[in-house]
Amino acid sequence: ADIARAHDDLCAQIEKRIVGQRKVVEHLLTALFARGHCLFVGVPGLAKTLLITTLGDGTEVCLYGERALAVTAERCVLIADLHLGKEDLFRRGGISVPQGPTQRDLDRLTELIALSAPERLLVLGDFVHGAIFDAPWLAAWQRWRSAHRELSVVVVAGNHDRHVEAAHVAAFDVEW
Repeated sequence: ADIARAHDDLCAQIEKRIVGQRKVVEHLLTALFARGHCLFVGVPGLAKTLLITTLGDGTEVCLYGERALAVTAERCVLIADLHLGKEDLFRRGGISVPQGPTQRDLDRLTELIALSAPERLLVLGDFVHGAIFDAPWLAAWQRWRSAHRELSVVVVAGNHDRHVEAAHVAAFDVEW
């Protein structure tokens, strides 16, 4: 419900300046949330440039280099593909990876919260990378969550989240 409201509010803000291009706006937002790329092609007069400048003017929406989008009127930050525990699963599979990606991601979230002062954090898919094991990343998340109790965290499950069970959701202290 929160993600749908945030999506609708974002579209409504953009549509104050861009009329009749709802499908294009939704494609742009999908690409942004998925960390993808867009190429807008069309004849002159379809508001392609106006759409990009509307999204980037910072009045209601702020795009962060930390791969996040803040909807300022909603006091909400949106991120995608957090993939907590990825390094742990790789190591269990025999793939050598350095320690620390999860902590760096949590540090990045802390910086985003300091910058944007949100009330809500929406994680758009792939909160975790795979099966949940008793691993250091889980304790790191729980410490992070304890330090940010005032923040509502809502997860929209992605394909990597299919292994998450009710007990895990309780341990994560998020709305699933």
